[in-house]
Amino acid sequence: MQEWGKPAPSSPPPPQSPGPSSGGSVQPPAPKVGFGAAFKEAASRKLRELRGQRWQGASPRARKAEAARRAASEVARRVERQTGVRPKESTIRRAARDDRTPRGADQARLDRQARIDAAGGVKKFAQKTGVSARKAASWRDKGKAMLLGGVQVITEVEGTLWVNGENYGRSVSAVLHVDPPASDDLYAAYAADDLEAVAEMLGPLITEQVEWTGDAERSYEVETINAIAIT
Repeated sequence: MQEWGKPAPSSPPPPQSPGPSSGGSVQPPAPKVGFGAAFKEAASRKLRELRGQRWQGASPRARKAEAARRAASEVARRVERQTGVRPKESTIRRAARDDRTPRGADQARLDRQARIDAAGGVKKFAQKTGVSARKAASWRDKGKAMLLGGVQVITEVEGTLWVNGENYGRSVSAVLHVDPPASDDLYAAYAADDLEAVAEMLGPLITEQVEWTGDAERSYEVETINAIAIT
């Protein structure tokens, strides 16, 4: 008997997804941004926001330096709101280089802010995720759920299927259901165009929710996302 994921003379049929009703029990690990990457997202946002005749005519080096200065000031204010103490901008820069969260700061909250920075701000993030700006801000500041009912993901991916310790390249088309709080993390990564984080979260969901043929220990790792829609 031919089993999915094992070599065969002819190509096996693609795996079928059971649809939203049979998934949702697995909570893929929330992708971590880290302080260094969060600072870079803040700097990238500040760079995009540099406007006016002065900055239009400035050199790329001068623009990047100004964006980094503004990002250090902004991130220092964010840390102050959390801890009550405002660190020096030089401290923020050093912590970013070391990828080290400043003492007393909530890295998970800073990670959520980084997603919003990458999207271009609360308003744009809310538009991309389909929630109100108020819900987006509450998620950023308090970690409150944005999407209470979860989301459905329709995707076509390429990756590696591990079967009993052996690996095979496989393309998968699937309809997946993602429950909170992972649904918020997935949608936030998607809104921030962080497809690497999206792929990391899709792997465990595909492993559980796709109907594979035959009994075996399996896991799936997504390497390329060819198409994805989240509703």
